[in-house]
Amino acid sequence: MVPSRSGSRHSRSSTGAGAGRWSPRVAAPDFPGINRADCDAGVPPGDLLGDPPRDLEFLRRAFHDRSGPARALARLVRGRRAGLVGHSLGGTAVVNASLADPDLTAVVALAPLAGSADGQAFRGLRPRRAVLVVGGTADTTLAFDLFAAPFFAALPAPAFLVKVIGGTHSGFTDMDSHLSAAQLARQQALTRRYATAFLRRYLARDRRFARFLAPADAVAEGTDVELTARVRGAGSR
Repeated sequence: MVPSRSGSRHSRSSTGAGAGRWSPRVAAPDFPGINRADCDAGVPPGDLLGDPPRDLEFLRRAFHDRSGPARALARLVRGRRAGLVGHSLGGTAVVNASLADPDLTAVVALAPLAGSADGQAFRGLRPRRAVLVVGGTADTTLAFDLFAAPFFAALPAPAFLVKVIGGTHSGFTDMDSHLSAAQLARQQALTRRYATAFLRRYLARDRRFARFLAPADAVAEGTDVELTARVRGAGSR
């Protein structure tokens, strides 16, 4: 199961669909107070940092409880563990949810509101979490060098950092007036490529996808993307 969430109150991340070819169960919840409907209605956002991670933990439990209120959906979910995809403030939510819930073991954080202290918090966790961080160099909301890069630098293995050259903060959603349609599609395509490979490798446990999570793959993709990998026993490369 892959809960996918954007932190924007105005748009939804489109990258959760990237896992569709291998048919995981994907839930894309709207967090109360920070979804578009509540924003338009002027609903107070509530506890922006505390509530969303707890919501994700609740969903993970609900979708694995075959006797609970979501039992019709739970019957479709196989396996105990789940992955998370989150953007911006949603990236903060998936990071904090994984820190709190040992069954949320694979995290894709897109331009997350996170730093080195958050990365350090993953050290020593059991089971070990796997984290993919993706950011854009043209992000003026959460600058790559101030958030994504130091967050990744503090993470234990396995961890991966994808740098989209010229990528923006809203380029991870379905709208960004600063990007052309082609640029937006390219940022989303790169994000889908690496998020899908990451979830296949660390959620579906398919080792064949490890080859995509390597610097050489990014080099082959073009000059607008860079990938740094930190894997167990190999340091950073």
